[in-house]
Amino acid sequence: MDETRIVAKFEKNAQEMICVGVNQWQEKWRCFIRVYYPGTEKSEDWLPTKKGISLDLVHFPELQSAIYDLGTDLETEREVAVINKGAAQEIRINLSSFKKIKLINIRTYVKIDSEWNPTQKGVSLKPDLFPALCDGIEKLAKMIPELI
Repeated sequence: MDETRIVAKFEKNAQEMICVGVNQWQEKWRCFIRVYYPGTEKSEDWLPTKKGISLDLVHFPELQSAIYDLGTDLETEREVAVINKGAAQEIRINLSSFKKIKLINIRTYVKIDSEWNPTQKGVSLKPDLFPALCDGIEKLAKMIPELI
């Protein structure tokens, strides 16, 4: 049976929460950063969206390093890291702006006709949420050794 363990969650906005954790898929553990939304009015559960990234645990050190590198400068727009997920998928971590608002982007890109294109599978958040993201990454780092 697949299992999900959330190690950290923080409010992205009034309608969404960012969750950091691990889940078991096809008997392999993967780490994730994903957007969740509130369930029904009668439920206090938050449900996952397709917005987010998921990586095999072998790639976690690259993700952790990229997040920490990002934190050295949350003002300058730049690509911090590219994590290869295979011949046609990669995760890109960058700082950009949209409508003059700085955003941390952690997104899956796919290769189509030799060109890399962003997908909906990703997370964008304002730099003021960076400490909460780091907290989640640190908690994840402590959990992963027991899963490997």
